[in-house]
Amino acid sequence: VAWSGAVGTTLEGTPMAVGDRVEIASATKIFTATLVMQAADQGLIDLDAPLPQLDAVPWFPYSDQLTARELLEHRSALVDYRATDIWLDDPTRIASPIDAVTASGYLPLQFAPGTEQQYSSVNYMVLGLLLEQVTGRSYDDLLATNILGPLKLAQTTHLESEPGAPRGGAAGIQSTLSDLLLASDGLLKHHSLVSAPAWDAINHLDLVTGMGAGIAGYCPCSVNAAGVHSFFAIGFTGTSTFMAYVPSLDVAIAIQVGDDFFTQPSRMAATVTLIHDLTTKLAAVH
Repeated sequence: VAWSGAVGTTLEGTPMAVGDRVEIASATKIFTATLVMQAADQGLIDLDAPLPQLDAVPWFPYSDQLTARELLEHRSALVDYRATDIWLDDPTRIASPIDAVTASGYLPLQFAPGTEQQYSSVNYMVLGLLLEQVTGRSYDDLLATNILGPLKLAQTTHLESEPGAPRGGAAGIQSTLSDLLLASDGLLKHHSLVSAPAWDAINHLDLVTGMGAGIAGYCPCSVNAAGVHSFFAIGFTGTSTFMAYVPSLDVAIAIQVGDDFFTQPSRMAATVTLIHDLTTKLAAVH
């Protein structure tokens, strides 16, 4: 059973439509994490070994101090590029993942890698560059061949970086809600594109922050008699896009809002509450 609907307008006043192509921003990280795990399954990336020196950013000083797993789980301590002096002085000076990684590399690490968790899009830009280095293929080629093709995501592409929007492995996928539902089903429900151990690594969610390796957990949460914690949904949120899978109800979700989820502090919580109520009612009907 599939359902879709739209209401309201965009900030520009254009009516929302379920067939709109939308840039999913940080929800791109689900796709990048999958590509990294595929490379790990192939023996091209050791998740717990120090990174090789990045060929694309030879002056990046932290490669031998970080692992791919720390990058995936936002435990690297790298400063996000939006918090650097370069970005704050002029965002257009950061026009590529190389620019973003370089800007972050100028600053000291925020804590000892692996000891804390702090969200930073630079983590996934490093991973995108690492993927290109170890495979000898472009990020876009890997995405198209290893994910978009197998999942039949015909309306999904990856946008080029531009001044003020470095994208890379951290952002830039543009898609439709129908394709995002297919992606939620393929990547979050069946996770057939990676091995079982790789999926376990992706789905290893921090019980305090809810963050995992390219995905996040959303409450309401529960603990069963054996002490196992469960999040109501797993997925990721971009600026205005939310894609998730609800394991207990076997429901995939994709939502696009006309503004963004973070303009008002309560908007994301309200959206998750809506999803919980809606999917629970759908499950009761079907």
